[in-house]
Amino acid sequence: MTWKKILSVSIALWFFMSHIKTVHTAFAKELSLDEILEMAQGDTTGKRLIEASYHSQMAETMIYRSAALPQLNFLYSAQKSSLSLLDQGLPPGSPERMSGNEYSWRLNLEAPVFSFGRIGTLWQLVNLREELSSYDRERQTDDYFRHIIQSYMAALLARARAHVASLNLKHSQSTFDFIKTEFEGGSIGKTGMLRAQAEHLLAQANHERAETESQASMRQLKYNLKISPEKDLTLKLEDQEKSCFFRNNLPKHEVSITEGAELRLASIRQKITEKTIDYRRSSYFPTLALIANAGASVRTHDDGTGNTAEHADILRNNRMSYFAGLSLSWNLFDGMRTTSELHQALADASTASLQLENLREQKKIDRERAADSLSASDKVLNASREGMEAMKIVAEQSELDFKGGNSSLTELLEARRDYYRVINQYYEALAEKASATMTARLAYGLTVLGESQP
Repeated sequence: MTWKKILSVSIALWFFMSHIKTVHTAFAKELSLDEILEMAQGDTTGKRLIEASYHSQMAETMIYRSAALPQLNFLYSAQKSSLSLLDQGLPPGSPERMSGNEYSWRLNLEAPVFSFGRIGTLWQLVNLREELSSYDRERQTDDYFRHIIQSYMAALLARARAHVASLNLKHSQSTFDFIKTEFEGGSIGKTGMLRAQAEHLLAQANHERAETESQASMRQLKYNLKISPEKDLTLKLEDQEKSCFFRNNLPKHEVSITEGAELRLASIRQKITEKTIDYRRSSYFPTLALIANAGASVRTHDDGTGNTAEHADILRNNRMSYFAGLSLSWNLFDGMRTTSELHQALADASTASLQLENLREQKKIDRERAADSLSASDKVLNASREGMEAMKIVAEQSELDFKGGNSSLTELLEARRDYYRVINQYYEALAEKASATMTARLAYGLTVLGESQP
């Protein structure tokens, strides 16, 4: 094989592979709702914010926990000292002052032993706050996916409108070319030609506006998913109803309904307020703690001669000490602070109980309303789909009748407008179905994605 044949085969192979890669890339760029949700579960800004908030709340819980744990601290000091020897009864001719350094360290331990339930209640509050942080993360995750789905449906609706505007532009161009030819042949008057031209110019303006809105919605979706703005993505218009997201997996029986993240948060907050009452009441009683410490100090002095042994009995250069015992702390009067904190805890508990009761009643109403709304959105979506298919046939037949001389330009334009209107209505109904699906799932204690609460 000559080098020319090798070169031609290489160029042909490169062109073929490039074409295949381009086709595959274009196909992969048409994203469905399921693919968007899969991307949203990755390392996005929204997910990182949720995790950062969760870790912040857990760190705050550790601060509360530290009050129930033993406290151990270490103290070290170093200082320069000067000691007067005039009143020490030393022999004549001894130095009047001695300078030197002092080093000391001390280790202190304090551990609560008995507090009339205060420490036990504090541990229960810590556990409840950990649960609160977990349920709050679930709530934030639901809000995050709801925001992603709403952004996707907004971008999909804008994409559908741009698609409709593109169809309108294509059809208006075809109609204008046809009428222009007929006008030049004398079959159609100037009024019909001018009207077709005006419709075509309006279609161009609508197409530009729809494309601009579609690009803006797509930029917002890319931002929410942490996708580069330069990356070319389009949304899949067909078969959206087949998405796994739209599967109806609501509980069939009342006993299967679980409390969602919102109800669980309210329930945990109510339990925290009740435990806070016990914690405030325990402040009226004394606290018994174990205390212990040990330490040592070393002094070195110089009388100018370098001899310190002569005065060792006076200077006491090395010292060690230790202590262990029990400490009783009882707050007898604090300016009514403890009493005020108890009254506040009682009021907070009453408020939390009422809020939890109201929320449970509201959730029952929300379930009934959400079920009706979801059923209604299904009916509207089915009607829109059937209307879109029917109006497509009407628009195609109107075009054939117009070109065959059996209908007017007005009838053709009206048929097309009706067809474009029902296409937009179909995607609006799809967006309403997505919103009703999310609302119903949350009302029935599921996550936004239809999963059972952990």
